[in-house]
Amino acid sequence: MSFRATLALGVIAAALGLYVYLVEIRGERERQETEAAAKRLLALEADQITALELPLAGGGRAKLVRGGEGDPDGWALETPVAFPADANVVANLLSNLASLASESVIEDLPEDLAPFGLGEERRAVRVWTGEGEPSVLYLGGRAPLGSLLYVALEGRGKELFTVPLGPASALEPRLRELRNKRVVGFEVSDVRRLRVQEHGSLVALVERVESEDEAEAEDEGWRLVEPREDRADAERVRRVLQDLVLARAAAFVDEPGALEEYGLDAPELELSVGTKQGMERILIGRVQDRGFVRVNDQRVIYETSDRVLMNVPRSLFAYRYKRVLKV
Repeated sequence: MSFRATLALGVIAAALGLYVYLVEIRGERERQETEAAAKRLLALEADQITALELPLAGGGRAKLVRGGEGDPDGWALETPVAFPADANVVANLLSNLASLASESVIEDLPEDLAPFGLGEERRAVRVWTGEGEPSVLYLGGRAPLGSLLYVALEGRGKELFTVPLGPASALEPRLRELRNKRVVGFEVSDVRRLRVQEHGSLVALVERVESEDEAEAEDEGWRLVEPREDRADAERVRRVLQDLVLARAAAFVDEPGALEEYGLDAPELELSVGTKQGMERILIGRVQDRGFVRVNDQRVIYETSDRVLMNVPRSLFAYRYKRVLKV
């Protein structure tokens, strides 16, 4: 075969490959994306949502607003209780709303939508993207076939949609799921000072030592100040702080009674944590096998595992530097 013939076949093959990619592969992908976008019930993106009102599992409603405590991208509960929101749960909610797509459309509806769960028992999801009126999505009952839920949109009264049950069910969370369950607000890297008291008596006061030598800072980054001056066990101090950062609430007591009901009138442990932002005072009590934590005299009390208590050393020796020889 001549060189010209080979070159011509190569050009034809390249052109054919380009056609297959542009028309068949890329074109099909674009068609699928267009069809998926057409099925989405709410024409908005997750980052456009500024507020959200949801029905709660078990009854009641909750409203979430973007931008709390100086964080424009953070979320907070406004009702039924003012409280920081769980960022991961809210991100999942926003993603479910933005991507919620219909599996089928039912038209020529009867006047009474109660058989679809969209009568008086329907649950409204309101979504704000600015100062105007919210978009409203109504959740109904389960469809008889498949894992689907009936939903309707305000302003489109002659249409009924079915959507996948999983993403739609996530729009009816429990209040506890929406709340930020972190007990403390600081990070380990922010802490400069830690004071530990057991039943009102000082166990140890340690302070961070700033050093330009990374190896020295890693091994000797903390010093013991009280009840005696000494080098501190930096790794032990970091573990204590990390356990506090990782502590999560199992439940919330929003209207607590007397503090003795939670072992907080004379707490088993009192921790004072100095950070770049200020001081956090953490009281930890225990009633039987239930742990309770109160931070900065806030009204809300966190119920936690009593492991939070057990992970805080009670002896001065635990905080002292123990390495005998460094080679």
